[in-house]
Amino acid sequence: MNNHVHHGLSRRGISQFENEFDPCGTPEQGLGVGVASQPWPDFEKAGVRAVVVNDCPETVTAISRFLFVYSKIDVVGEALDGYEALEAVGRLRPELVIMDLHMPRMNGLDATEQLRRMFPSICIVMTSTDDGPDIAGLCQEYGADAIVATSRLGRNLLPEVERAIAHRALQG
Repeated sequence: MNNHVHHGLSRRGISQFENEFDPCGTPEQGLGVGVASQPWPDFEKAGVRAVVVNDCPETVTAISRFLFVYSKIDVVGEALDGYEALEAVGRLRPELVIMDLHMPRMNGLDATEQLRRMFPSICIVMTSTDDGPDIAGLCQEYGADAIVATSRLGRNLLPEVERAIAHRALQG
C-alpha cells in the first residue's frame, strides 16, 4: 500500500500549484505565489518523512503539495486533529511532524507534548495563525522544535524545518 500523499501533483506542476487556492492568506503571504525562486534546502539525502496535521483539510492539502513541489520531504500521512496525529505518527514513524496549534478534540500543544514523550527524537514544527514570542515560548515548552506563522508558511516553513532537523540531529 502506498502511503505517500501527493494529491496528484507532479514536481513539474509548480506553476499550476502557484495559481491554486491559498487557504493561508494573500498570495504574497501564504503558500502560493512567489516562492519558487527561493533557495530551498534539499532533503533528498536525509530521506525525511513527514506527517502534516491541521484541522483544515485545505491547509493540509496545501502544505502537502507545497512540500512535494518545493522539497524532497515525503509526506507519508495527514491528520485533522491531535488524536489522529498520535495514531498516524505511531503507525508511520515519520521523522517530521508539521502540526497546527489550534485544533478541535486535541490541540497541537497537547499532541506535541505526548509525541515528545513517545518519540523523543521526532522533529515537530508547529504552525499557527498566532505568532509572537509568547506563542513561540509556549510551543517550545510543550516540546516543539519551531513555530511558523501561517501567514508566512511559504517563506519560512522550509528554512525552519531545516533548522529544526539540524538541531534535532545534534541532540540525538
